[in-house]
Amino acid sequence: HIREGIREVDADGIVWYEPFLTFDIGADSGFGVTAPFDDPQLGFGYHSYCLPGVFAHSQGFEDLPACDVLHGIVADNAEVVRARMNATSLLSEFGASDDLADLRLAVAEADRLLVGWHYWHYKNWRDPTTESQTTASQSLFTDDEDLSTLKLDKARVLIRPYPQSTAGLPLALSFDDASSVMDYRYTPRLAG
Repeated sequence: HIREGIREVDADGIVWYEPFLTFDIGADSGFGVTAPFDDPQLGFGYHSYCLPGVFAHSQGFEDLPACDVLHGIVADNAEVVRARMNATSLLSEFGASDDLADLRLAVAEADRLLVGWHYWHYKNWRDPTTESQTTASQSLFTDDEDLSTLKLDKARVLIRPYPQSTAGLPLALSFDDASSVMDYRYTPRLAG
């Protein structure tokens, strides 16, 4: 088992698990179903893509129907697997398009479950695996060679504040990119 080998050289680092590709669009994962995990340093990294977007974004379609439902299914599935594994979680990939409505849905689901996230991806880099290969719309720039061409509307959705630490129990997090207002609620921990 790979994790046992990792633990021989790193007893404290987080070992990240990632589900099969179909999890990205709503299928479940079997991690932790048949055998419980007995490692306190586990992570569950998952992707979330709106299935219609996988086909339609490369053709320029945006704000597609049912994406809110599909991102919600993936996020809820991830929470079930995370709990079953007794792990932390991270939305380690989403986006790969200029569909701002879809990006907002994915980050809102992560916020709802207080999960960190990474956008896919910074530049085009001719990645053959992305959903928007032919358009380069996955990039944060209109010209990857020129950093002054940052896509400002996309940046407003993705560049945001976040709590780095909390003296208490986090309850809710949201960010409104139109007003640049973050709402963060938590129950304070007693000093001592």
